[in-house]
Amino acid sequence: MGGLAGHAGLFSTLDDLARFSFFYLTTASPLVAGLFDYDCFERTLAWIRWQKGRRFLWHSGFTGPGLGLDLENGRALVILASSVYPKRGNEAWLLARRQAANTFFGGGYREEKQE
Repeated sequence: MGGLAGHAGLFSTLDDLARFSFFYLTTASPLVAGLFDYDCFERTLAWIRWQKGRRFLWHSGFTGPGLGLDLENGRALVILASSVYPKRGNEAWLLARRQAANTFFGGGYREEKQE
């Protein structure tokens, strides 16, 4: 996709994102399995993958939210916050989100560059 995909972030409630995460963590769906059928890092259908052989998925939105899925251990990380409050470019929040993801995934976390 050349770095472009048809998504803009996470627009939902915590309850719905928990349900969404539960689906990915508990289903044997070809949709979920297909995300790991090839040796590809970086982006895959709006998800970011960065470690070969690991079943980790990450998605972050421009305004600050993040959703991490650790399919190996059946865990999800949902971050609902705003990096555009009180103004755009809240670097402190982006660093905090990066650190939270790194802790959740046990190190080795690689986040997309923020434009």
